[in-house]
Amino acid sequence: SIDFAVENISFSKEPILGDIVKINATIKNYGVKNGKTSVEIFYDNRTAEIQRAGYCTNITLPEGVIGAKLHFSRITSASGVIICDEEGNFIERIYEPGWTSCIYSDVIILKSLEGDFEIDRYEAIIKNETIVLNASESKIIIAIWNATKIYGGAGDHNITVCIDPNNEYAEINEENNTRIKHIFVNGTDFAVIDIEIPYSPENPLYEGKVVNVTAKVANLGAIPAHNITVIFKDGIGLDNKSGIIFAKKN
Repeated sequence: SIDFAVENISFSKEPILGDIVKINATIKNYGVKNGKTSVEIFYDNRTAEIQRAGYCTNITLPEGVIGAKLHFSRITSASGVIICDEEGNFIERIYEPGWTSCIYSDVIILKSLEGDFEIDRYEAIIKNETIVLNASESKIIIAIWNATKIYGGAGDHNITVCIDPNNEYAEINEENNTRIKHIFVNGTDFAVIDIEIPYSPENPLYEGKVVNVTAKVANLGAIPAHNITVIFKDGIGLDNKSGIIFAKKN
């Protein structure tokens, strides 16, 4: 019989935010026969906050992510949650909190006629490959992961390699089909959370008036930051590239 195992997971570097990381997964057939299986590589198992948004709730995955597994922490609908791909094709229906199967789609559609649901974790699929190995043969499967904000951002991450996730192939030992390895993405991640400009119909703004502008700035990254300069600009447009700088704060 065959016996595929995830023997090792390694990374091309210790990443900082914005790096491209090569994930190397070593797969070996410890069995005495040649065989075929599928290999999937996931990133994360991070926290998420996704709640029901009407009858249809759409989840758009980042570019390069070929699918995902979702973890429902709460489902109150007696009819469950229907999961479809971007074409509207039925994938599965889930009634109780727990993990979905692997959903291969750029957009995941969640349909719920009633009640409510909440998703608190996810695993994003970045590689799916079918391999054939002779007895005692090994092969390295490579996946590319962009360690950027939309792919999880700075901080702690889990990389998971799973053999035969849908149990399509019979094996001697199923216990060695999954391996998880931790990776830390270093870096700062600054964000402007809010801007407050005090005005109202009773307190209108007019040319020449002195106004206190308050900006709330946060570091969403994994390491502390010091001596940061915040620039206030008076201009028009989303990027405000032509605006006049009227204040700098450290």
